[in-house]
Amino acid sequence: MTDTDIEQRNARTTREFLAAWSKLYTAALLPYFTPDAVYQNMPWPALEGTAAIGGFMDAFFPIADKAQLDTNLLTTKGSLVYTERVDQFWLKGGPHISLAILGVFEFDHAGKIKAWRDYFDLKSWLDQGGPAL
Repeated sequence: MTDTDIEQRNARTTREFLAAWSKLYTAALLPYFTPDAVYQNMPWPALEGTAAIGGFMDAFFPIADKAQLDTNLLTTKGSLVYTERVDQFWLKGGPHISLAILGVFEFDHAGKIKAWRDYFDLKSWLDQGGPAL
């Protein structure tokens, strides 16, 4: 694979992964990760490994009726994919939250996510009625 092929594969995988969030189903998302992947949803501490990442998803998905992750910008550089997104969540019995996100995905040679970092304004999440996860 050329560098361009790898970047295109990683961009495609990122788009598929973000679209799969609408399923609100942990098992649909975990196959995208390496077993030792690290997810850091800033400003919270990093989650290491698919068991920890899956535990976060398993705790979050039951409080949501719907999720839609809209990508405004996606660009690649080597094994990295950068996204500028608006993540929207409709919480059960609660508010609709619209959150601006800058996400960075790092892929391994096989095209799996080995690191994922999301940066957002926690105050915006809380001000819109998001729970303190």
